Amino acid sequence: MDLSKFVSQTLSEIEEGVRSARRNAKGPWIALGSVGEAEVWEAEKITFEVMVTTVAEGGGGIKVLSFGDLKAQTSREAVQKISFNIPVFFNSIREEETE
Repeated sequence: MDLSKFVSQTLSEIEEGVRSARRNAKGPWIALGSVGEAEVWEAEKITFEVMVTTVAEGGGGIKVLSFGDLKAQTSREAVQKISFNIPVFFNSIREEETE
């Protein structure tokens, strides 16, 4: 899977999971946007650590490897581990979510 697609899909699924948990919560404590009248804005960092390889065919790019891919790699392909953080604000509530 391309790295950009992997990151996009992962963040979208995490966001949907938080949104679902917020809807199903028995209390107001999941991803608050405010406490009383005070707004709460705090970035959370989602950390990614992935094994990647560069792909030359089809326009190139970076491919995220699954465990099965790692076992099947030949010695001609260079596999790299990369780590990065993406700040997100789970506590930001869109208008359409509050209606």
